[in-house]
Amino acid sequence: MLDRVKEIMMEESKVIKFACENLPEDQVAEAVGVLKDKIEEGKSVFVVGMGRTGLIGECFAVRLVQMGARCYVVGHSTERAIGEGDLLVALSVSGETMFVNYAADVAKDEGADVLAVTMNADSELAGKADVLVVLPEPQEEILRTFSEILMLSFLDGLAAQLAEELGVDESDMWERHAKIQ
Repeated sequence: MLDRVKEIMMEESKVIKFACENLPEDQVAEAVGVLKDKIEEGKSVFVVGMGRTGLIGECFAVRLVQMGARCYVVGHSTERAIGEGDLLVALSVSGETMFVNYAADVAKDEGADVLAVTMNADSELAGKADVLVVLPEPQEEILRTFSEILMLSFLDGLAAQLAEELGVDESDMWERHAKIQ
């Protein structure tokens, strides 16, 4: 009865395993560094993505807020204006998502930096990035439709590494956890 559930979970685990074995460590280190610097400088971090990737971006934004960052999700009514020295975290599996690229253009025009996370090194978004993380493309036998689970897993790991570098532990994050929900 649960065969399909288990099959999908196993396929997703293959995607994550493949990515772990092929993660561009220098790019990830640079991403952690720029996030850490911006948060320590008191700059704002904006997160943008569309569709399911956008929802995953919201999860990442929550983690940043729990670490004490000034973080906003692009398009939410509480978003403030992006400005000089701020950071836009732009998420797009293809790197060709129109609105994400538009957001990157606006960020650059306003003097903000762009950290792009994509699976396409040759994409429009990659060309706009000040800091770029190219997630490993799953092998052909692994369904590409699992790219969102890869994005989620990567951002969870990135958040954990960032928290460690900032000296933020789970009790600190719990203190900032939403109380009304």
